[in-house]
Amino acid sequence: MGVLRFPGLATGIDTAAIVNQLMIINSRRLAKYQLQKVDYEKQTTALDELRAKVSSLESTASALSDIDDLEVFSASSSDTDVLTLIASSDASQGSHSILIDQMATTNTWIQDTSTFDYKTDYVGGGSFIYSYNNKETTITAIADETTLEDFVNLINNDENNPGVTASLLYQGGTYHLMLSGRETGEDYQISINATSTEVWRADSEYTLASDSTLNAGLSTKITELSQFAINAGLQGDEVIEITGTDRYTNAITQFDLSITSNTTLAHLMDAIEDAFDGNVKATLEEGKIVVTDKASGLSELTVSLAYNAGSGDTTLTVPTMAVYKEGAATSESLASFASTSFVQTQTAQNSEIKVDGYPTAAAVSEVQAIVPDGRRTSGTFKLTYNGQTTADIAYNAPVTGAGSVQEALEALSNVDTNDIVVSGDIFDTNPVVNGMIFTFSNTLGDVPMLVIDARSMGGPGSDVVTVTETTKGVNPWISANSNTLTDVLAGITLNLHDINDVDSGDNPIPVEITVNRDTGAIRSKITRMVNAYNALITTLKKQTEYDTKDKKMGILSKDVAVSLIKSQSRDPFIGTVDGFISSIDTYIQSLDIGLTIDGAGMMEFDTDEFNEAIDEDYTNVLELLGATKNGNSSSTIVQFYGASDRYTTAGTYEVEVDISSNAIDAVRIRLSGESTWRTGATWTGTGLITLDSTFDSDTGDPLYAENSLQLAMDLTNADGTYTATVRVKQGMAGTLEDLLDEILEADGRLDVSTDILDHKITAMDRRIEYEEARLTKVETRLILKFARLEKTLALMQLQMSAVSMVNAATFG
Repeated sequence: MGVLRFPGLATGIDTAAIVNQLMIINSRRLAKYQLQKVDYEKQTTALDELRAKVSSLESTASALSDIDDLEVFSASSSDTDVLTLIASSDASQGSHSILIDQMATTNTWIQDTSTFDYKTDYVGGGSFIYSYNNKETTITAIADETTLEDFVNLINNDENNPGVTASLLYQGGTYHLMLSGRETGEDYQISINATSTEVWRADSEYTLASDSTLNAGLSTKITELSQFAINAGLQGDEVIEITGTDRYTNAITQFDLSITSNTTLAHLMDAIEDAFDGNVKATLEEGKIVVTDKASGLSELTVSLAYNAGSGDTTLTVPTMAVYKEGAATSESLASFASTSFVQTQTAQNSEIKVDGYPTAAAVSEVQAIVPDGRRTSGTFKLTYNGQTTADIAYNAPVTGAGSVQEALEALSNVDTNDIVVSGDIFDTNPVVNGMIFTFSNTLGDVPMLVIDARSMGGPGSDVVTVTETTKGVNPWISANSNTLTDVLAGITLNLHDINDVDSGDNPIPVEITVNRDTGAIRSKITRMVNAYNALITTLKKQTEYDTKDKKMGILSKDVAVSLIKSQSRDPFIGTVDGFISSIDTYIQSLDIGLTIDGAGMMEFDTDEFNEAIDEDYTNVLELLGATKNGNSSSTIVQFYGASDRYTTAGTYEVEVDISSNAIDAVRIRLSGESTWRTGATWTGTGLITLDSTFDSDTGDPLYAENSLQLAMDLTNADGTYTATVRVKQGMAGTLEDLLDEILEADGRLDVSTDILDHKITAMDRRIEYEEARLTKVETRLILKFARLEKTLALMQLQMSAVSMVNAATFG
């Protein structure tokens, strides 16, 4: 309830003023608390400002902390209409001449004969089969329901679409279905199939797996597979044997893939394709080997894999291959899109270039020969070339001219006129000497082997027909599926836009490209770091040092953690950088490349000295800035193998390794200058040494400087003790980044300081709340006390007045 106040109405005494003055006296403690809270809040604001400066410096240090990112290059092209390029940190300085013979293109097929007047015409019912990059897909249309537009959408929205875009082309009053590949290059061919394609796949219960992932990938090494077991090591004669028959039951020659420690599943896929002379496509799908016949239709293809451990004791469980999809099991049944109604309007081809005149070899035409074991006197045969099969050819067909073998080949969509010139003996020649000779254009290079179906021919032989490669084709150009080439010149991406212009003599004019070191970019990064460093130091000075103008200490002067930031942030730039020594390195400290700390603690950058240093020893300057725990060893026997950029401490280590009977007995290590050796290391039978990698159970920090450092020991040497000096380098920018990361990380120094202030502010809020409640009670008591005084005085005044009146009446 409210308190009734009588501010001197009866007595004339201003009790409200008295209460107010008394409350001011009683509120001194509250004012002290409030001022303390404001001070804490100012400290928090100062920490936020400091955190922003530390974060800014960390960002600039990070831009310099990795030597791979410091290899900055500028790149230029003499003709950007023909070729542009991008140089990454992996590039090398230099100039190159580029000739572009042809551009990579996509494959396009268009329905030549069409009866569709409108997009809404029904296409009929049935199946349409097509392949792209040897992946087959079937599209099913429903009679009196699927329109031409619907059919296009069925192709484009099919979740199994391997990479083909369907569209409609209006020409001659009708709409034509057009299929275009989304990828460039000769690998990405489209085919419209009359029947389905044969596919072999690993047993459904068998999936190649590695220790680190459920399904193995192409880069997985054979020896890393969970199906591979190794005891004493590889002996050098281990092989995977690849056997089988081609689509016409002809046995392939066994192909042996040698297994080394670096053999991957990608090598196995290539080996399978080589074993079948390029007439199958081998892929790895979710850990399963898949082998697809490049030609659609009925196929007698068989594939078998076996492991031969040779003289070793390794084991490898290889998959049993079986038919996954039968060739010709499904036939096209959508009459409106019959495979015979499509024509190829653009061939998928690779880009072809030369770099500095390389390859220098001349073009070589591939030559293949087909030789029957005897004269053929009846029937027909067929030839399959790169996934397409001819019509039946008469056993006695001439090599050229009407009804000839060459004419049958040139009827294929993937064979142009004179791509293949046929000569030699026809099959009814008696006796057969050299057989039929197939000479491929020298622009085609190495091509897949022809496959012959000779089962329908008759004659005195035993039906054995041999296909051999007498001359391997050579394409004297660097060939790629794409017009964006990333693996021709290290660190350089070439973007091809057109073939070369020609001079007045129709000679191509090479594009000249130039890659130069962009030292200006590095210099700019250093300048940004220097500016951020000085901004941090300026802030730290203001917050921690004595201000002669205001004559008081900085607001964070009592925060020890903050004061340490100022001293520790300069450490990477004082003295020799970790892992560098003057006897080997040109530069070993920041002042060698123009970075110094002046007497006021501010950083200075002498760009002239930096320019001289980077011109003299470019690599050493980059290492001094951004070495990332890379290292080296003074010994060729005990060699540096690797280090953790997070856990290994940069520095110079002394190492001793004892070996006996080609095996490691003991390993000792210490930092240079230490007196105590540490022996906590593990090693393998191959000589890979991993130094002690234990961590503090409380802090999670490495117990020892050499944590995760790895060395490689040559065990072929004689028994004895081998010593080495191992250097692990970390650039000063990386050291600074690590320090700042530690400061900024969750529960780092700034977080701890902020948390302490937050707790103080919270505690002070409670004190203020308590004090305000106390003062309210004090004020209430004072008001009541003075109200009682007012009442008492008023009563006394009345009593005095009454006495006065009685006195006047009595003595009057």
